[in-house]
Amino acid sequence: MLAKTIIHAVVCLVLCLTFSAMIGCKKSEAPAPATPAEAQAAIQDAFKQATPELKAAADETAVAIEREPAKALGQLRGISANLDLTLEQRRAAEQSMFLLLKNLRDAAAKGDANAEQALEAYQATK
Repeated sequence: MLAKTIIHAVVCLVLCLTFSAMIGCKKSEAPAPATPAEAQAAIQDAFKQATPELKAAADETAVAIEREPAKALGQLRGISANLDLTLEQRRAAEQSMFLLLKNLRDAAAKGDANAEQALEAYQATK
């Protein structure tokens, strides 16, 4: 009887340790990009193993992020619509899109007419 109790306790302990180890081994997520340069790097890194067509679109978008944020925003929406994205690719595209929207909103609040137009165009197609 005592042997059964000890065996049950050991089995429970092993299961608890196994589940604890599995929970603790979760891959940490990369932080959201805070600058256009970080967004470019995140896009390029996430899409480096993508299909040639998707990688080309992502590379073009990465270049546009800093130079033409309105264009990049539209491109990111198109990329995000792809159902075959990996979790990392989807996350990079969405986080970059959120950064661009924030930057465009900030610029529009400061009176940037181009940023305001880009936001209006984004809202119209949403």
